[in-house]
Amino acid sequence: MNKQVENTIKQHADLEELGNHYKEALQQISDLKETLNVTNAKLDMQSKLEVQLRKEVSKMREQSVIDQKLLRARSELIATLQKNGQDSSTKLDQMYYQVNNQLMSKEEGFQSLYRTLTHKQIEVRRQGHIIKLLKEQNSRVSLLGRSGDERNATMEEEIINLKTTIRDYA
Repeated sequence: MNKQVENTIKQHADLEELGNHYKEALQQISDLKETLNVTNAKLDMQSKLEVQLRKEVSKMREQSVIDQKLLRARSELIATLQKNGQDSSTKLDQMYYQVNNQLMSKEEGFQSLYRTLTHKQIEVRRQGHIIKLLKEQNSRVSLLGRSGDERNATMEEEIINLKTTIRDYA
């Protein structure tokens, strides 16, 4: 009987120890469940964050595509404006050259006209002087009493011719 009591006490001690292990196991299971719940909550949060980040990355990619198109369009516009600027500069240079040539041509024309007018003015003065001399000579001839009707007629014709020439030069 002693042995039975001993066995029973030992079994009872074993059962108590087993009960303690069971309680510890239940506590560990409860702790693990709590840890699992916390981990699941973190995973849910991270999953939501991942979805949100994916949406933001998608929006950023779309914006990047739009920005690239905009940059391309701006680059093309800049290139077009630069080309137009160069074309305009070339046209302005050509127009400046043409205007300059026209001004030089007109200046040469004015100088030629001035020389011609100066020459004609000198010629008119010279012919005016000749007319004066002829009139004086004609006056002297008539004062001297010479009969030179023929000569006077010739001189008058000469005067008329000279006046006509003067009018032509004027």
